[in-house]
Parts: sequence; C-alpha cells; structure tokens
Amino acid sequence: MKEGSSPAAAQPRPVRRAPPGPQALMPLPCKKAEVLQYNGYKCPECQSQFSGKAELVTHFQQIRATPNSTCTQCTPPMMLPNSCAVSAHQRVHKHRAPHVCPECGGIARQAGFQTHLEEACLHFARRIGYRCGGICNYC
Repeated sequence: MKEGSSPAAAQPRPVRRAPPGPQALMPLPCKKAEVLQYNGYKCPECQSQFSGKAELVTHFQQIRATPNSTCTQCTPPMMLPNSCAVSAHQRVHKHRAPHVCPECGGIARQAGFQTHLEEACLHFARRIGYRCGGICNYC
C-alpha cells in the first residue's frame, strides 16, 4: 500500500446483486446489429457494478419508483422502469453518446444502435398501446 493511502481506498467496490424477482428479458439475437459492449458489467448511468450481464439487464428492467418515468416526447408515450433506463432513453432522442440501451445497458456505436433497439431489445414495445403488427398472435 502506498504511503498516505487509507485501507478503505485500496479495497474494490462491492459487486451489487440485483434483488430477486422476475427474470430479466435478455436481448434477442440480431444479425444486423453489432455486438454491444458491457464494460465489465458496470451500469453506464449510475456506475453500480454487477457480477454479470443478466444482473445488469435486470438492473435496467427492474421497476423502481421514479418521478418522470414516462417519456412524453415519444408518440404514443413510453413508460420506463427506472432512472437509469430514463437517462439512457433521453439520450436516444438527443442522438448523444454514450449510446446505452435502456433495456439491457449495453453500449453501441451509433451505426448499429437503432437496429439493436428495434430488433434485439424491442425497446419501442414499451410505448403505451404498442401493437407489434400481428407477429405475436396476441395483438
């Protein structure tokens, strides 16, 4: 340990575990989209560290009370589950990096990001009243 550094500063941050609950919906395979980066399973929004991709995905999908969790810029409006998903979604409107998927927390370059949102994570299905166009036999 270096002189003047405290033992607490030398210890790594603890890995957060997502609370038990419904299993996260993992991204679907998408041939057109590039592979997203998960940067050591650290949330790009709140900087929380997770032990794997499934826990990071759960973090973005877990419903936590948040003011302003409905995006009224979307038509029809879109309901988002928590503040990390809201922050990532707002950058989708602004086309600003980092391009973080509001569903899985993965980071993409602009070129493949829209395809990932539409085909792998089905992000736009969060719109209130969304209809898939009959593909699922439920709509």
